[in-house]
Amino acid sequence: MLWILLFTSVLWGCDGQWGWLQPYPFENAPAQRPLNLAHVLGRQLTLTSATDTLELLIRFERSSRTSVVLDATTGDTLLSGWVTRYRGLYYFAEPRADSTYWVHAWRIKGNHVQGLMEHWAQMLALRDAVEHGRFAELKRGSVTDTVVRLHYDAPKLHAFYEAAWIAAACTA
Repeated sequence: MLWILLFTSVLWGCDGQWGWLQPYPFENAPAQRPLNLAHVLGRQLTLTSATDTLELLIRFERSSRTSVVLDATTGDTLLSGWVTRYRGLYYFAEPRADSTYWVHAWRIKGNHVQGLMEHWAQMLALRDAVEHGRFAELKRGSVTDTVVRLHYDAPKLHAFYEAAWIAAACTA
């Protein structure tokens, strides 16, 4: 029983989350002027995949230029942040509580929206890439032994993000 407690305490982070599953966030967000996601996708959207259907509502808050994606069924906020575009991909930058950002990419191709709800998976894939030696120039060092921050640079990350949406195609 003691070994279970010890093992769990090693994996469980101080903030009550699984520490080894934490993405490496960005210290900065994309610098372009944010787009209105409701103009890009419309105010209501249905995303369907092979295993799920999501009914979404999209809001734009003019004062902060923030786009908000809500679950139409529950009213829960699924995404909130700034949308930008770079070389054919849209980027969603979500501010986090610790003054960092998660940035993930998605695209529209015909009636397909690919990668919009894949922020967690893309951020974990980016962490894996950094841990395997990619993007060393973007790594800003450790705040602690386990917390790493990255510097967002669209040109350097474009190829990574271009490949990231492939696994998650949804039809809108």
